[in-house]
Amino acid sequence: MNAMKKFVLAGILLMLITLNGFSQIEKHTLLLGGNASLNFNDAYMDNPVFYANPNTGLFLTDRLCLGVSLPLLYTSGDLYWGLSPFGRYYFNPKGSRSLYLSASVGITSFLNADHTILGRALTLGIGHVWLLNKSVGFETEFQGSTDRHDLQAALFFGFQIYFNKSNE
Repeated sequence: MNAMKKFVLAGILLMLITLNGFSQIEKHTLLLGGNASLNFNDAYMDNPVFYANPNTGLFLTDRLCLGVSLPLLYTSGDLYWGLSPFGRYYFNPKGSRSLYLSASVGITSFLNADHTILGRALTLGIGHVWLLNKSVGFETEFQGSTDRHDLQAALFFGFQIYFNKSNE
């Protein structure tokens, strides 16, 4: 098993072992942050793919966040961008960490000056966030996505800021 597969498996195991949550995932909290990934594999060795996904969302209930992200992809000297709605559901919001499920549905378009790549993908993820203080969390998320023709998986790392009047 290569090093990347071991790293992904260790990340998934770590997320599944720690299942507590935190109080910042409550109604009316504003989420602002993002995650990123760098893809190196046989197909991209000459042209690695950097993917960043800034996002913002609002907790509609104590565990459910809906929002929008701005996916950015850079490869082979081209920058692609899009707009994508997302949803997250957090489990066990009681401690300083939480497991969550995420979903994003297919209206992402990556555009550049020469051509358009229309991403009609469904993305599902499982993630884990660790609260570093009252408002900032570090997260890892394993995502799988499909456009009905191809299946992709990636591990993302990022930070989220939770804006809530009770944090002040």
